[in-house]
Amino acid sequence: MSDSEEVAKLHRRLARERAARKEAERLLEEKSSALYEKNLELYSLSESLEKLVAERTMQMQNARDEALTALKVKTNFIANMSHELRTPLNGVLGIMTLLKGEALTNEQQELIRIAESSGKHLLEVINDILDFSKIEANKITIEVAPLEIRPYIKEVVSPFALQAKQKGINFVFSVDDAVETHLVTDKLRVTQIITNLLSNAIKFTDKGEVNLSFMKRNVGVYQLVVSDTGIGISKENINAVFEAFEQADTSITREFGGTGLGMNITKRLVDMLDGKIYVESQLKKGTSFFVELAMEIAEGHSIKNDADRVLPADIVDLHLLLVEDHKVNQLVAQRLLEGWGFKVSVAENGLKAIELVKSQSFNGILMDLQMPLMGGMEATQIIRKEQLIPNDTPIIAMTAHSSDEHIKECLDAGMQAHISKPIDTTHLLNVLKMHIRMKVPLIEQDTSVNHVELIHVDIEDGLSRVGGDWLLLYDLIGRFLNELTVLDKNFTEAQSKQEIQTALSIFHKIKGSAGNLGMNSLSTIVADLEMLLFNSQVWPDEQALHRFRTIVSEIRADFSTLANPKQENETHNKIKVSDTKVIEQITTVLSSLKQDVFAAEDALTELLAYELGTDIRALLSEAELSMQQFDIEKASAALTKAKQLLESTNE
Repeated sequence: MSDSEEVAKLHRRLARERAARKEAERLLEEKSSALYEKNLELYSLSESLEKLVAERTMQMQNARDEALTALKVKTNFIANMSHELRTPLNGVLGIMTLLKGEALTNEQQELIRIAESSGKHLLEVINDILDFSKIEANKITIEVAPLEIRPYIKEVVSPFALQAKQKGINFVFSVDDAVETHLVTDKLRVTQIITNLLSNAIKFTDKGEVNLSFMKRNVGVYQLVVSDTGIGISKENINAVFEAFEQADTSITREFGGTGLGMNITKRLVDMLDGKIYVESQLKKGTSFFVELAMEIAEGHSIKNDADRVLPADIVDLHLLLVEDHKVNQLVAQRLLEGWGFKVSVAENGLKAIELVKSQSFNGILMDLQMPLMGGMEATQIIRKEQLIPNDTPIIAMTAHSSDEHIKECLDAGMQAHISKPIDTTHLLNVLKMHIRMKVPLIEQDTSVNHVELIHVDIEDGLSRVGGDWLLLYDLIGRFLNELTVLDKNFTEAQSKQEIQTALSIFHKIKGSAGNLGMNSLSTIVADLEMLLFNSQVWPDEQALHRFRTIVSEIRADFSTLANPKQENETHNKIKVSDTKVIEQITTVLSSLKQDVFAAEDALTELLAYELGTDIRALLSEAELSMQQFDIEKASAALTKAKQLLESTNE
């Protein structure tokens, strides 16, 4: 190939390479431009997406805030409605209590008993039914306990037998012979189920009869059947029976009333008990509801034993530490535990409890939660962390806090069990037996007091907490009523200063003490006030406080009419002593007053048994009243004056 041809060939290759490079540059520019446009598009989409996410996040936040606001409004409404329902019902039950003391015929006494039983059932059911959202969230707790079936069924159906009689229809109930005497179940939930079924049956029956039967289906499975000869349910509507806010026929609401909520609640309660419920019905012929529940047999259990028994003297070596800051609660629990045979030491706060467990050995600790200086939760954590007691020594919470959250917090802190105030004596003893492993047989103790009644106070309940000692219960009620005057004044001051924690502490004390003394209505009202203030930070209105103060006033007025058992037991022959002896005893009282007002009261009681002049006795009685009101300065002044008066006459 000639040189010219070689050069021409190179020129052609160079031309092709230049053309290829230009094409590559063009493609690169084109792709870069397209990539840039896509990048701009993606950037725009990213901005839009971020904006959309921000908008949706804001919407969700607003929706959450609105939901929380709605929940708060609902909570406040339900709390207020709870008061509005409980207040008149408590009044009705109070009237029933008063009427029982009147000279009534046997038939009238039976009517009062049925009315009171019905009212008590209603009061129990109201506590959960008012908050339907609690049922929707499945937050109702199941608490099983042994139940004597036949007397229980008779008690539950008594009000409905009366309703049926008033409508002119027959009412029949039966418990099959195969059903054991005692079964373990949740009494309140089963009562709600029976009540809802019987209420519907009688409501929708105008002629014929309503029948309730309780029978044994299989081992551990029992069937409750409520049938009627009422209006019945059509096949088209029977599936809607258990739906919330539904009626099988819209005309039913107009004719019979109701919200259609009862059967939905019934089904949910049956589900919570792991049971089954179904219905069979024929239009214009009647309806039958079948409920199947699993229940265990309470072998060898006597329903009314543990609460009314004490432990024999050969187990007095069992030593318990009671950690409680409130004097009334201390005396109630201490007397109850000592009545059962325990040796009891008392600590008024967590710090004192820690000191005692470092120097003494205990078989168990009963721990309050809310106390000054150091609460029970912190004290338990320290005791467990520093291993101040053996790991198998139980610490049992005994507190008015009873929510699921509080119970979990107690267990997480190192406690083994939780007992709610007011104390259920049967439950307390069962818990102690379980965790301290007491295996000693129990002996009976008579705790009855005849012909003593006090408005808004369950005397029998109160007596069960103090070992049946009426003298002690009377004294504790008097002290508590005097203390309420101070606590009410302190609450008013806390409210004026917007000191919510102080007010909650006051409510907590009143709730626990009232329950321990059998003042269950008062305890319930104060519990509601405490819950409202704690959950919603809303101070009780004047109407709610008026209801609280009215009950206290009525208890105080009725209590003032009771004969003082202390005076009844005192001999009319006073002890004759010298003035020097009286002065010495007054000095002892004054000395005790600086450390322990209750020890001072005991010393003063001994002093009042002496033969005294009128002026001296008046001053000492004034001191006694001041001590009961925890007015230490006034008591000290009266005692000092009496001492000076005696000293001046002996100069």
